Amino acid sequence: MPHVDKVIVTNVAALKAKYLNHYRQVWNAVRTLIAADEALGIATRAVALDDEPTLRRFGSPPVSDPGSAHETTQAIDAVWRACRVQDGRLVRLPRLHQRG
Repeated sequence: MPHVDKVIVTNVAALKAKYLNHYRQVWNAVRTLIAADEALGIATRAVALDDEPTLRRFGSPPVSDPGSAHETTQAIDAVWRACRVQDGRLVRLPRLHQRG
């Protein structure tokens, strides 16, 4: 696993369900943040906790229910261990799918 300073975790299916046609804007904002971090020398990676191939590489099943604390914790813990995040920088897009 390459060096990572910060990990952004989210559930893409939940984002798409919440933001429908605006999902791309949300994801583009995440990509902009990653690019800004890169310009500052911060290695940032976004991880979709509901993506099976990605989570398999991290040694975890994907999150099938965004409301499941157990599944989400299990996936985040696997990502944390695999990425060896420096200085505890793991950023979760918190419950965006549950607002409003």
